[in-house]
Formats: sequence, structure tokens, C-alpha cells
Amino acid sequence: MPTSIARDRISLNKDGSLAGPPKIVGPVTPPRDKVAEAAIRAITRCAPFPGLASYAAHYDLWRDIVVTFNPADDPAAGHPPLDVNDLDKLFENTKQSSGILPGQWLRP
Repeated sequence: MPTSIARDRISLNKDGSLAGPPKIVGPVTPPRDKVAEAAIRAITRCAPFPGLASYAAHYDLWRDIVVTFNPADDPAAGHPPLDVNDLDKLFENTKQSSGILPGQWLRP
């Protein structure tokens, strides 16, 4: 994994607010530490995420998540962001998948 990629774990309440402070996942070495700290600031500034409340039925899938931040994946650089339809498909596919239990794909 390139050193500029950082992973942060966040825990959310059903209303989309943070249940606690985001935590850095994995080793924290330069320059990853700066990316991870910037990611935590971004998550904290963007919270709460009220749009998640409409997905309360799928709370077990998004209550604890690991977010990967890669500066190379900037949507302005041509990588399309997820939209609501993508989230619906993700939640349904995860629920229907017989081999994946909620939260398994979130492990570091």
C-alpha cells in the first residue's frame, strides 16, 4: 500500500452523528500520518451525516466503517463519487451475500 494512503475507522449513531472520535487504522508513519490526520479533520468537519438516517434499516452495515483516504482518488481527477443508487446497491448486495456478515468487510 502506498504510504500516502490512510485508513480511519468511524463509528456512527443512527442519526448519522459520530458516536466517538475517528481513529487511525494501521501504522502511522510519515507521510501517512499527515493524510490520516487530515482525513480525521475532514470527517469531523463533515459530520453529522444526516443522509444516512434514511438508511436506518441498514444501520448494522454502516454503524462502524473504515474509510480509506487516497489523495490520488480525488473526484476532481476523474473518479466519480458514489451516489444514492450506488449506496442502495451496496447495501442490498451486502445483505444478500451469503458469505459476508455485516461488518466483516470493514476489518483492517
